[in-house]
Amino acid sequence: MFLINPYGVLIGPGGVINTAGFVATTSNIKNSDFMAGRHNFGIAGRPDASVVNLGRITAANSGFAALVAPGVRNSGTITANLGTVALASGNTFTLDLYGDKLIQLAPRDAIAKKVVDVATGKPLSALVGNDGAIKANGGRIQLIATPRARLSIRSSIIPASSKPTRSASGPARSCLALRQPRASRRVPQPKLSGSPARSPQAARARAARAAQSG
Repeated sequence: MFLINPYGVLIGPGGVINTAGFVATTSNIKNSDFMAGRHNFGIAGRPDASVVNLGRITAANSGFAALVAPGVRNSGTITANLGTVALASGNTFTLDLYGDKLIQLAPRDAIAKKVVDVATGKPLSALVGNDGAIKANGGRIQLIATPRARLSIRSSIIPASSKPTRSASGPARSCLALRQPRASRRVPQPKLSGSPARSPQAARARAARAAQSG
């Protein structure tokens, strides 16, 4: 499901989206590219537009959910178990449904100095912001921005079980990728009893003392 508006997209507090795959963006796609299966969103919307989620977005297992605009903010809940969630700051991009990079930003993309929050009408404090909940058990979470905006990535809530790694693919983008493991049951560790193992050095020292005393 593609939700496109060049002036901005707002999913309100009561908004509920359930689908296999979801993209909300200010970028548009040519009819010829869409019909040919080329997910090249190469038509930029307003340079100061944003996508804001205040509601609940749920993708099916192994599905995807992405918010892509010059500025994006998630203050709601986004879920894509075993799939991918992406928040990306960019004017144009390519949607990669088969590789490990769901969103590929255009090279040399430049973001406007001021991007307006579609919900509040005020400038965004961060081009990529998350103060809501993102759930991708067994999947992947991507917060992506161009090099000029890499310091404007802000996420106040990151799953404690995730292992964050920073990676960059060429000069076009900066990406904070979080791989969230599947929930697993904790297995209790057995308690060990008895004397600790003795090292060979300690054994030789004891033998030398015994020889001297004899």
